[in-house]
Amino acid sequence: MTQPLEAGAPVLVLLIEDNRADVRLIQYAMRASPIRKRLQVARDGDEALALLRRRPPFENARRPRLILLDLNLPAMDGRDLLAEIKQDPELKAIPVVVLTTSKSEEDIRRSYEAHANAYVPKPRTLEEFVKTIKLIERFWLATARLPLAWLLCGMLAGARTLHAGVGADDDYPPGDAASSVPAAFDAAGELRDSLAPLSTIPTFLRVFHGSDAARKRRAIQGLARSGNVAAIPYVGAVLLRLDEDQATRIAAAQALGTIGESRIGVYLSEALRDPDPEVRRAAVGALGQAAPLGAETLLEGRLRLDPSWWVRYEAALALGRMRQPFAVGALARAARDDAKAQVRLQAALALGELGGERAASALIAPLFDVDPGVRIGASVGLGEIGGPRVIGLLRGALDGEEDDRVRKMLIISLRRAGR
Repeated sequence: MTQPLEAGAPVLVLLIEDNRADVRLIQYAMRASPIRKRLQVARDGDEALALLRRRPPFENARRPRLILLDLNLPAMDGRDLLAEIKQDPELKAIPVVVLTTSKSEEDIRRSYEAHANAYVPKPRTLEEFVKTIKLIERFWLATARLPLAWLLCGMLAGARTLHAGVGADDDYPPGDAASSVPAAFDAAGELRDSLAPLSTIPTFLRVFHGSDAARKRRAIQGLARSGNVAAIPYVGAVLLRLDEDQATRIAAAQALGTIGESRIGVYLSEALRDPDPEVRRAAVGALGQAAPLGAETLLEGRLRLDPSWWVRYEAALALGRMRQPFAVGALARAARDDAKAQVRLQAALALGELGGERAASALIAPLFDVDPGVRIGASVGLGEIGGPRVIGLLRGALDGEEDDRVRKMLIISLRRAGR
């Protein structure tokens, strides 16, 4: 199964090879494969690095899905190039298959030590060559999965040529840049049915190739309309770009929450791994707002494991707002065991929003928490649930409570529980 983000678009393969005869062989072999692809050729290591790092004259180059690398290259040697690629944080996730005439054990060992993804000696016959290329394609282009965040990281850069009109180099025609943009852009019907006018997307892309952070956030907000599915992959790509500033990524997460629709879940789930806790917190809030499929499981995971108490707090808040009864277990653990009193308090309030006998039972422990704020939260939650059993619990807590603030809230909650 191919990667869903490039459905309908040709996959880019970068061949780094100086031997013209071998280039023609590989081109022939690739034409025999049913997988839609475009082959880009670099003749040496320096040209390959310029392409991969988008140095002049290749500022608008797309990032390849797969690299086929010969070891014996002029200028920069293929072995050194492999090390450069795998040490570059932006390039290291690209699969590199060493395709070379060398069968030296030393070359094989050094290639794998430099983190080559595979080492394939060049076949001797045309028939074997075609078979080998098909096997490589089938695995790396149609079976293997790449990190979603990496697949998205080049999206906006790839779209630049489509709207800036750049394309003087025959190897980079403007129209071909569209193939790096996911199917949401490629599918005219989806754009036509979107609430965003067609002109909005090009404007958005032009803004994101500038450096004005405030304009970027305004552009994101301009696409943040409920049901605007055409905007999802673009806003999602911004959210997952760690080179964008914190406020821009937060705005992207909030925009996805506003847009809603189930497809936002895949972007928000990746954003939960963002190193910035404020971005993770915004992603958690968006999951709670839009409630895409699987949101409850993701929120429970953040509530249990996130190192930032603010993120755990937001996860408890979101679970309460979603009012899903099966979240009681996760909220009960947080209300009882979380190291931060603010999280225990919010989990107790969320249990009150869920309601029911299980939630009432889960609030017994927080009702006697060492922190008075948590005890207040538990009493408020129980007051929301109400019923004879809750009234008994509140009265029992009131008899032993010494903190005046907590006593006042227990009295108020008793009145609410008996209404």
